[in-house]
Amino acid sequence: MHDLMNFKSLSKSDLEIIIDLSLRIKQTPQAFTEALQGKKLALLFQKTSTRTRCSAEMGMKMLGGHTMYLDWKNTNFTLTDLQDEAQVLGSYVDVILARFLHHTDLLTLAAGSQAPVINGLCEKYHPCQALADLMTIWEAFNSWEQVNITYLGMANNVSNSLSELCVKLGIPITLGLGGTDEKSIDVWHTEATSSSPWYFETDDVQVAVKDANVIYTDTWINLEYYQSHATAQQKATIKSMLPYQLNQHVLDLAPPHARIMHDLPAHVGYEIGDGMLHHPDSLVFQQAENRLWSIMGLLVFLFEA
Repeated sequence: MHDLMNFKSLSKSDLEIIIDLSLRIKQTPQAFTEALQGKKLALLFQKTSTRTRCSAEMGMKMLGGHTMYLDWKNTNFTLTDLQDEAQVLGSYVDVILARFLHHTDLLTLAAGSQAPVINGLCEKYHPCQALADLMTIWEAFNSWEQVNITYLGMANNVSNSLSELCVKLGIPITLGLGGTDEKSIDVWHTEATSSSPWYFETDDVQVAVKDANVIYTDTWINLEYYQSHATAQQKATIKSMLPYQLNQHVLDLAPPHARIMHDLPAHVGYEIGDGMLHHPDSLVFQQAENRLWSIMGLLVFLFEA
């Protein structure tokens, strides 16, 4: 079993196996109730979470394993050397799922831990989300052969993992971008996607969605700033991004019955328009449910690898 920071170390075949496993577990969960009997998972989170935490806790339990949740602020990780504490935590469990602010800290955690580390989100990648996304798309189309995905809005950790996965699987993806979260920029991701025939970028919304049968969006700035404390620059970013909102007008520019995706939580009236989450062509809540099945598929794969 090895660390999973992004999809760099996984082959196309590996990724297909993970998603196939996820689909099979969803169809017959009772067949996997002892798949990870006695295995132990630690969740180490610096950031708030609904889907990542709940899916990992319930998924490990459904596979016969045990889960321990650690809120970063209530541990001694804040007081001492990260690598030393990682060595201790790694001696208690079989795998760590970490949700960190900084990718570099994830790498330090992995370097100190004898247990492998899964990236549960950082500023550069969100691989667990991307696996659920591609699982959901497979369910909707029963194939990836005729799928054209457009990600609309702000380039960030979610679009990095989504595009990385699409490139690995040979699925066309277009990023219709109004901006880039600079913290999400990663040299390896840029190299992996820029030379791929499956990856495209444009700043023109109409061009981005004209052939799309899946349109995906995500938040434009860090989630907490929609509630309060937005800086003048963040408010300006939100205003400049409004033409990239996924709404009925944008949906009308795409082929009929293009499917709508969002990784949640959503900010209706900003990156996604009113009525889109519950639109007849929305996959959003199926996508959210599949966070459970896809983390289960990933865990089974990693323990068997």
